[in-house]
Amino acid sequence: MPSNNRIQMEAAARAQQWEAATDWLNSLAMFEMLPALEKLGAVTRGKLVEQALKILSGRGWNGSAQRIRWANEVVAAKALPTFTPADLPGDQVQDARRYLAALPLSGTAVSAEVKAAVLAAVHTGKIQGVTGQLTSAANNGHFNDGQHTIVLSAGMFHTLAALSRSNTLVLMSMMRYNEGPHGKVGEDGVAVCSAMDITVYSGLSINLINGGNVENTVAGVCKVIDNLPPGLFALGLTRPSPYPKGPPMPDKDIFLPMNPGAGWPMYKVGFPLGNPTPQFVNLKAAEAVNAALGRNPRAKMNRMFQDGPDHLHLEVISASSA
Repeated sequence: MPSNNRIQMEAAARAQQWEAATDWLNSLAMFEMLPALEKLGAVTRGKLVEQALKILSGRGWNGSAQRIRWANEVVAAKALPTFTPADLPGDQVQDARRYLAALPLSGTAVSAEVKAAVLAAVHTGKIQGVTGQLTSAANNGHFNDGQHTIVLSAGMFHTLAALSRSNTLVLMSMMRYNEGPHGKVGEDGVAVCSAMDITVYSGLSINLINGGNVENTVAGVCKVIDNLPPGLFALGLTRPSPYPKGPPMPDKDIFLPMNPGAGWPMYKVGFPLGNPTPQFVNLKAAEAVNAALGRNPRAKMNRMFQDGPDHLHLEVISASSA
């Protein structure tokens, strides 16, 4: 049951009584502060923490200010921060670890080790493209495009770490505010990114401009499937077109058929059982993708559909460490 201090803090924060809310927040033990901050939601939490840091620093209570800043980072990033206040007791760090471990398995939690692996891949060139977004998401818990705040889903961190573990991953785009899974906007105005557009993987260009480069594209898509972590995914498959965002070229389709009059087909994988790609136009592509799915049965496909001609769209519905 919430303590009286927590109840008073939540009421004061929602009433925007920042000084009272700060004092009540500062009085909470770490094991109660974390779920209390989470319950406030991103917008109210952000305003409270901003005011609390000013109020506590103005009093000269820098240790208290840094403790609240640290707790806010745990809640926002769903991971232990890259910084730890010098005077933060070890039992409070353990409280944070227990808080993160108790988060739903669908996966809002991501460990510092996974974040470090993604950052290392960026620094060594194993992940290329949108590196500024990734660095900000890993270090700060979010990316700001100048107007909006976008966070990266935990499943994306796990997937990026897995894909870059042994192969180079080149991304065309990732975080895009209010553009479907690239930046789905929540009630608090913060968007969550759970999709990436891959142009090259393991040296294989995924690109069907003018219907060429078929062998590399099929091999690149299969290589991505091979290296996905356990989870549930959706694939926006590469389709032939004379130029990016251009019209379809149905006579050169490789994966799903692209009929301009019928729209883009959505296909749920796994039906009929044992043959997840019956609609593929190119039989060799169907065989190759089926084989990749068979090699990595822990990576499940929710659906496949036609997407752009110059990338593979990968949506991470849920994922965990491999």
